[in-house]
Amino acid sequence: MASGGRHPLPTDALRRLATDPDPRMRQLAPRDPDLPVELVRLLVADPDSTVRQAVATHPRLPVRELTQLLADPSEWVATAAAGNLNLPPEHLQQLLTLAGL
Repeated sequence: MASGGRHPLPTDALRRLATDPDPRMRQLAPRDPDLPVELVRLLVADPDSTVRQAVATHPRLPVRELTQLLADPSEWVATAAAGNLNLPPEHLQQLLTLAGL
């Protein structure tokens, strides 16, 4: 069972939610820490910014997709991506430079 808050869902249910027609359901899929990379990539390309924001800090987010989310038109998504623990040092340095730090 995957954890992800007060209402844990089984891993197979979270993976099915990645392709649900409702963005509120797709937002739950990243609660699976072992979500397959192909589903992570699908969520990164989601038309709904709340889904992209939900996947932006996922531990299996590939660097290319993480970089893509750093440049997302939604400030909320870009900010979430900047908080991803897998952010490469050169990207972190670039963010600090842009922030004037």
